[in-house]
Amino acid sequence: MSSPTPTDSDHTYNGPHSGYTTRNIPSTTTHNRMRLRVIPLVLLLSVTVSLAQETSDYDFRRVLTSEPWTDFQGTLIPVSWSEGLLYGIDVGARPFRAFHQEFVPHDSVAVVVGTNGVFEIVTPTRFLIFDGVFTQLDSAVPGTRLSYRVDAGIEGDVLRIRYDSVRIASIAAPHTLSFELRYHFATGVFEAHYGPADTIVNKIFDAQRAPYMGLCLTTPTFTKMYGKIWPYRLPDDPWLDTARTVKFPQLFGVPQPGTVYRYSPRPTPTSVTDADGGIVGEDVDPNSVEYYDYLGRRLLHVMGQRGPVFVKPR
Repeated sequence: MSSPTPTDSDHTYNGPHSGYTTRNIPSTTTHNRMRLRVIPLVLLLSVTVSLAQETSDYDFRRVLTSEPWTDFQGTLIPVSWSEGLLYGIDVGARPFRAFHQEFVPHDSVAVVVGTNGVFEIVTPTRFLIFDGVFTQLDSAVPGTRLSYRVDAGIEGDVLRIRYDSVRIASIAAPHTLSFELRYHFATGVFEAHYGPADTIVNKIFDAQRAPYMGLCLTTPTFTKMYGKIWPYRLPDDPWLDTARTVKFPQLFGVPQPGTVYRYSPRPTPTSVTDADGGIVGEDVDPNSVEYYDYLGRRLLHVMGQRGPVFVKPR
């Protein structure tokens, strides 16, 4: 029997920000929000995706690699799965560079990872999001682990965040998947490495289960988008969304094992405007803003009160 034909699922997002170390995500949604030698990559195939609506601050490349998926020895993060929580990690005072801005971890700049497959940097005015497999993940014990470490390599330090043997909570069939998020401090490159996974997760055409993957810089209130590069549709042949809108389309599954999604910064910053075409940083009237969660449920702003109204994905 043939697989169903995917359609665009262009969901918009406004996830509540609830502090620097935790962000609660309703369980009924799937996208709500040491020093060792670096293992060399053996590249087999490189594919550049260039379907973009606007010029991006990043080049996106899908790479197939023969890199072995080995045991990962790092700092274990004691997490509670299926709760959509964020956990702070210690990377010292190493500066992160993204979208031509620098983020140095300190009291008001937090570096966090989440049980929903995401790495984030949170400041009072900026919210950097790097989604690896953003959906409601759960434990697939035995073997489920979330851990991290910083490797020292010839080309500089690399932050590695490893999700081992997790499962997508909304898929009932037995399955596991593993993936790793990396940040290269010297070059500013972000990478998502996809490891062993059961074939059932490679094709997920159900919008309630399909994951989100990509890189963006927005505000903690999700009222402005400073920059975005967001793969969507088929995971092994993705399209790109680079429009500076607070919309996050989904991928119809998890990339095949051995796939790397690489986001490399361009040397020259692009002109940054918000979703309405105004200069980034200008004030926005909250009554003129439409708020969304990760599943496209619009949150109406009426007399300061917001209530969920489901908007069917297009």
